[in-house]
Amino acid sequence: MDAAFWHEELSEFVLPYEAVQSSANPDAALMSFLVSSYEAAADLAGWDRDLLECAHGQPQQVRAPDAAEVNSAPALDAGTVEREDGTPKGRYRLVIDDVEAEMTYSRAGESLIIIDHTEVPTALRGRKVGERLVRQAIEDARREGVTIVPLCPFAKAQIERHPEWQDVLRR
Repeated sequence: MDAAFWHEELSEFVLPYEAVQSSANPDAALMSFLVSSYEAAADLAGWDRDLLECAHGQPQQVRAPDAAEVNSAPALDAGTVEREDGTPKGRYRLVIDDVEAEMTYSRAGESLIIIDHTEVPTALRGRKVGERLVRQAIEDARREGVTIVPLCPFAKAQIERHPEWQDVLRR
């Protein structure tokens, strides 16, 4: 999308609302921007996208935790998911045993959030911490009447695994 630009003050790419609104296919325009931004970030940061986005040799499947690196797990309901909601961005966080996991999102208007990243440290993997973060976003979206675009591969996979969550997806 040619209308997108880098906003120095925000330190992020911006796609003007007017560009999406005036597009022949607004959903496709927005998705194109999101995918190209993600791909550019992945390329610039040198992310190993094969390892990041799927299990080795298992495309379209979220990676299983490395059992050797996972500590003995406390109860699956340990800790409370907290939300920090800002104007352009926000995050969900969960702290267990002084280790923090987070899922970040961006607001794209009043009725759309874009889940852009989930980070669950190795010490918390295998405890359904990431799923709890996504679940809270789903519950909040329902309560607030907003829709979600899961740009983050983990969040997208979690939502695909739960048909009962797909009512909040942006179609």
